[in-house]
Amino acid sequence: MGIFEELLITFMYSKRAQFAFVMGPIFFILILLIGHHMANSLHFEGVYAPISDALRPYVEFRYEHIAWANLIGFWVLAGKMLIKDRKKYLF
Repeated sequence: MGIFEELLITFMYSKRAQFAFVMGPIFFILILLIGHHMANSLHFEGVYAPISDALRPYVEFRYEHIAWANLIGFWVLAGKMLIKDRKKYLF
């Protein structure tokens, strides 16, 4: 049995790895939506009004980095759980 088949069988039985693999994209989308909302609700008045237009891309860029880090972190966690559960389910 090849390594790919072993990982697929382990992924099929490992609920923790499935949960981590699914939660990554869900939180990725949620963080991007929250970042977009926070950037659009950024308003200054008076003399500082042009600053809000300048800060909006920076805020969205920061939330995008947080979202990507979260997605990669969840997938790395799922991989670690697969390796740990592989020993439990196959050996």
